[in-house]
Amino acid sequence: MRVRELTASFGAAVLDLDLREPLHEPDRRHLRELFADRHLLLFRDQTISFEDQVRVVGYLGPVLPGGPEWVSNVRENGLVPEG
Repeated sequence: MRVRELTASFGAAVLDLDLREPLHEPDRRHLRELFADRHLLLFRDQTISFEDQVRVVGYLGPVLPGGPEWVSNVRENGLVPEG
């Protein structure tokens, strides 16, 4: 895994990491520390399932009851309907 800072104090692009595969604890810890420090992580060019997304969010902190919702910058109103 490589990290490229987006600005001097905010955001990071996480490179060379396949989010379809579960991460080992050292990598999970690194992502948690990176998220706490940079506040925004970009994982570009990933094709992941809903289950992968829930697992990755869980690396950063607890997933709230009801689970996450899909948000899109492509679809009207930004939300992807269920079903």
